[in-house]
Amino acid sequence: METRNGLTSRGQVIGRGLVVLGWTVFLLALTLVLILGVKAFGYYRQIRSGDLVELPQYGNRLSVGSDGGNSQTVALKEIEDLLNSADGPAIGPSIDGAFATVVMFGDFECPFSRDSSTVFRRLSVRYGDQVRFVYLDFPLSSIHPFAALSAEAAECAGEQLRYWEYFDRLYGNSSTLSQAVLLQYARETGLDSEQFERCLDSGRFAEKVEADRSLAERLGLKGTPSFFINGRRIEGAIPEQDLDRLLQKMIN
Repeated sequence: METRNGLTSRGQVIGRGLVVLGWTVFLLALTLVLILGVKAFGYYRQIRSGDLVELPQYGNRLSVGSDGGNSQTVALKEIEDLLNSADGPAIGPSIDGAFATVVMFGDFECPFSRDSSTVFRRLSVRYGDQVRFVYLDFPLSSIHPFAALSAEAAECAGEQLRYWEYFDRLYGNSSTLSQAVLLQYARETGLDSEQFERCLDSGRFAEKVEADRSLAERLGLKGTPSFFINGRRIEGAIPEQDLDRLLQKMIN
C-alpha cells in the first residue's frame, strides 16, 4: 500500500529530476550557442585576414548531377579575377571602391534562389554605397525548363534599363514560368512589349547566360543559390542575419 508520505517523497524525487533535466537542456543549448558564436567570429576574422578559402555550406539549395570533374580547387586570386570579369548586372560601387563584393549565382525557377533573392535585394539597398552586389545566372535546365529563357528575358529587360524590376517580378512570381508569362511580366513591368519580344525571340542573350553557367561549372558549383563573398564560396540560402553580420564585420 502506498502511503501519503511515500507519494510525496516520490513526487519530490520526480520534481527534482525534472529540474535537473531542465537545467541540463538549458546548459547544453547555451554551450551550443557559445560554440556557434565563437565559430562564426572565427569565420569573420579569417575572412578579413584572407585565411579562409571557403565558408560553410547552407542546406537550402537545389543541385543536379555530379561534379563532372569540375570541382577542382581554383586559387582564390583566380576566382576573384574570373568573377570580376563576368558580365553580370551589378548594384553598388566599382570593384575598387567596394569594401566587399557579393556575387550570387541563381536560377529563376529555384525556390531557394527565390528566398535568397529577397535577402540579396534588401542588403543591396542597405549596403549599396559600400558593397558591390552582382547577379549571375546558373539555370539548372535539366529540372527547370524555363530558367535559361527567364535569364535571357531579364537581360532583355536590362536593355530597357529595367533589369532589377524584372528580376524582382520573376522571383516574386507564384506561377509556373513560360514564354507567355515572361511576356506578361514585361507588360506589367512597363517595358516596351514589342521591343522585349523581339529581343527574346532573337536569343541574343543566350550566349551570355551560357557563359554564366559555364563559369559556375568551372568554379565547381553544383546547385543554386551559391554565393561568393570576396571570392570565398558559400553554397545554399544564407540567412539574412548571417550575411548582414558578415558584411558589417567586413565594412567595420
